[in-house]
Parts: sequence; structure tokens; C-alpha cells
Amino acid sequence: MSQKRDYYEVLGVSKDASETEIKKAFRKLAMEYHPDRNPDNPEAAEKFKEATEAYDILSNSEKRNSYDRFGFAGVHSDFSSVNSRDFSTISDLFSSLFRDDFVGDDLFSQFFGGRRRSRQSGPQRGSDLLMNYQITFIEALYGTKKVVEVPIKKECETCKGTGAHEGTQPKQCDRCQGSGVETVTREMGFTRYISQQGCSKCQGSGEIVDKPCKNCKGSGRSKE
Repeated sequence: MSQKRDYYEVLGVSKDASETEIKKAFRKLAMEYHPDRNPDNPEAAEKFKEATEAYDILSNSEKRNSYDRFGFAGVHSDFSSVNSRDFSTISDLFSSLFRDDFVGDDLFSQFFGGRRRSRQSGPQRGSDLLMNYQITFIEALYGTKKVVEVPIKKECETCKGTGAHEGTQPKQCDRCQGSGVETVTREMGFTRYISQQGCSKCQGSGEIVDKPCKNCKGSGRSKE
């Protein structure tokens, strides 16, 4: 077994580092080595565990003071799991570390280019519309204005937006129990990591349509 490294060395900070510097250093390591970003990589999992243990001690003033005075003997922590804090999912980790910088799903947009799936009520923003339109070289050079027809989809009159065949209704997804999210558990050695992702069965909708509407093909919307 390799020798335990000094906590300051693990995070790459000096012994007089401020709380902000310690947090910033751990952010960088957590982003790089978290198991959700390194599936089936025992080396990354071990580095994440090491960094998390160091952060747990150095981010706590009492533990840090005890460590500075007595070394490892002064902290008396058992890190048989990832750490004493619950960073088992990358969502938990970022909620703890970045709550001052981001709000809600914006955090996931910053790091993963997307949003967590969630069941929301009321109107939601749709997808961006991409259209191909041919213009001349001169128009591209000097700019131009064009009037384009934008295809608009409305609620399917046949299924009333459910996407289900007339006379039937969507049923709750039995995999995610209607939440649109499923939990995935991975084990690496003695450590268990739990993460959440969009349900693979209902694609995050929380509902299953056994018999799609013939008019809208199950989308729930049709062209005007």
C-alpha cells in the first residue's frame, strides 16, 4: 500500500492557504476525477477519494487545526468510503461546492452542456428551430433581410396532446415510477458510487405510450 500523502500536497496548496484557495483547488480535482466523469477508472476513483479526504479535513477549521498540530493522528477519520460527506453523486458534489456560483440546472449546463431532467408543471421552453435558407454571396457580404415561413406545431386534436391512440392514455413508467430519472449504482473496489440520469425507458418523460396516436405518431403535436 502506498504511503499516505500530506493533505496540502494532495490539493496542491501551501500550508497557509486560505479557505477559498483550498476550495478552488478541490473544485479542480473533483471536476477531473469524479467517478461520474471517469466510469470504470479505479485510478481516478482513488484520486478523487484522496482529494475528498484532504478537502474534508482542510475545509473544516477544527479538523485543520488538529491536523496541523498532530498530523494524521490528530484527525481520527475513517475514510473507508469516499468521505464523511455525501459526494456519492456529482450532483451532490456540485451542489455543495458551486452553490454560490450557480443556480439550479445552470450548474449542469456549465459543466455538461445540458440540464438534469425534472418533472415540471406549466409551459416549458421548446427546442431551438434550425432552418436552411439560401442567400446570394452579395447578401452574405452586405447583409439582408428575408421573410421566412416558420412551421408551427400545435397540440394534436386527435389525442389532445397525450401522444396516445384515441381512447387510450399514457401509463406511468414502471422503471422510474413517473419521475423521469433513474438511479445507477456502480461499485469500484470497496467504494459504491450512485448517480442519476434520465430514464432510459421513457426518455425522461415519466410516461410510456404503448399505442401511439396515428395522427401525430406519438409526439402529441401536429402541424397547423
